[in-house]
Amino acid sequence: MVRTLSIALASLLGSLHLQGSLVTAPTYLTRAEAAMLLLSSADIPLDIDDQSLLYPDTLDGEWYVPYLKTALRMHMVDPDDLHGLLHPH
Repeated sequence: MVRTLSIALASLLGSLHLQGSLVTAPTYLTRAEAAMLLLSSADIPLDIDDQSLLYPDTLDGEWYVPYLKTALRMHMVDPDDLHGLLHPH
């Protein structure tokens, strides 16, 4: 599964050929995307509940909320102490 995710990630981050011109895809992942890839590849069960994350830069109901809840529980990510933000994007 890790090999499949690696190939998919390489495909997403590689160069794309669109309408006769070469367009380079972004070469970065957001914190939310990185947490999703790591947790998914390790088959770690996600924290799925109705409780809000309580950070002003996260939106309830977004795809990344269960991944960031799990990442916070596992101490994979830390909120910004200065501003109280999680920076998922």
